[in-house]
Amino acid sequence: KSKIKGVTHYRAGALYLHPNWQGKGIMKAVLSAYFENHRPGFAWIEDDNAPSAALFTALGFFKEKPKDHDGVPGHWWMLSK
Repeated sequence: KSKIKGVTHYRAGALYLHPNWQGKGIMKAVLSAYFENHRPGFAWIEDDNAPSAALFTALGFFKEKPKDHDGVPGHWWMLSK
């Protein structure tokens, strides 16, 4: 968890799934269960990571402001209460 403008927000951290298991809905189920009781939430997603952007969009996150991380362009994604 982290404080953003004085409000506690939750994040799942950097999660990776072996390519053999991708595309089966596993990560969506895991993150759905986590964020069901951990709101508001946030994530940082690289701009060229379309699968993660699609996943977090499906979970109800919205793309907010740009933020480079170690020179890699990306955006903060937010999930409201």
